Amino acid sequence: MNSPALAAQAPFPIFAGLLGTWFGAALFYVVIVGPAAVEAGPSGVGFLQTLGRRHGTGRFYAVLAFLTVIAGLWMYLAHGVYQSANASNVSATLAVGLAIVALLLGASANRIAERKWVNAVKNANESTTTEQVAAVLAKAEQTNVITTIVLGLALVCVIWSRILA
Repeated sequence: MNSPALAAQAPFPIFAGLLGTWFGAALFYVVIVGPAAVEAGPSGVGFLQTLGRRHGTGRFYAVLAFLTVIAGLWMYLAHGVYQSANASNVSATLAVGLAIVALLLGASANRIAERKWVNAVKNANESTTTEQVAAVLAKAEQTNVITTIVLGLALVCVIWSRILA
């Protein structure tokens, strides 16, 4: 395979890998970290305070999200996905679109929710009740679940686009 053809194929595995990593990290957070933090209540505040001092998980997800969307747009343009409306291209377009939606959700709803729990945990003291901590974390978890579902759908679409290719 010559280098121009190889370069044209490079965006897909990069996009799929970044999308899979983003989905996997989000799924781990939603299934493991978030519920454990909610369940721990005030006893988990120390961990959350440390995470909050380190600016939460927002920076990690922001970098991953932007890299994924850039790779998706690169794939979209390098493969000429926009040129024909076959099933593979429609599926790939949907994957890139859903990744963009997940980025926007993360940049808006998830960021606001994370900022609220980071502030709540930073201000937590002995009088903070389990219910107060759990309520703030549960709201953040709801937005995380929505974003994770969108990412999962994007991953299914990108895999489906390769199956149909």
